[in-house]
Amino acid sequence: MRRRKTTLIWKLARLITEPLFKWGFGMKVEGFENLPKRGVFIVAPNHRTYWDPPMVATAMYPYEAYFLAKEEIWTETPWFGIFISHLHAIPIRRRSGGKDAVKQALTILKKGDYPLIIFPEGTRNREPWKRKLLPLKLGTALIAIRMRVPVVPAWLVGVPSSWIKWVLRERPLKVKFGKPIDTRKYPDSRKGWREFTRDLEAAMLKLSEGT
Repeated sequence: MRRRKTTLIWKLARLITEPLFKWGFGMKVEGFENLPKRGVFIVAPNHRTYWDPPMVATAMYPYEAYFLAKEEIWTETPWFGIFISHLHAIPIRRRSGGKDAVKQALTILKKGDYPLIIFPEGTRNREPWKRKLLPLKLGTALIAIRMRVPVVPAWLVGVPSSWIKWVLRERPLKVKFGKPIDTRKYPDSRKGWREFTRDLEAAMLKLSEGT
């Protein structure tokens, strides 16, 4: 894969997000070396807040990535939708039943330029104190296995929380990347998708241990 140079707007966004998350909130990154050096790949983090996509993107820098976002962002706050479109956010129509998300993700990975961030829970977990992870959707497995790209499990530590607690360092903020899962051993079938999804869930929960 020919890795493209980091675009100007991505560099400009970094000038905002890196001081905010790393210096202002004290965010640490663990396991950065697990991100594949060659080829496209998928990063699969847990999802609890609206902070998550920019946190993961900041932790991945200088890797530049696409991510999927609900289309309501563009309709409810058009200016913000335009802004994140330049940062490779792709609007997903919920009424498509997930088919639109899969189609968009496959198109991105086929281009072979950038990795893709997918939140496999499919929505935010609003009650993480009850359950660390919501049941993972099969969409991540379908996309990864069909494209035969590795998947890097990830875990966001310290969310949800008040930003004041981050500033005061009362609640450590961290993004953890696990070792990539090789999708070549899974059959491209519902059985294979389920097996992969179980393995991905186990890898994500392992990253959450001690948090």
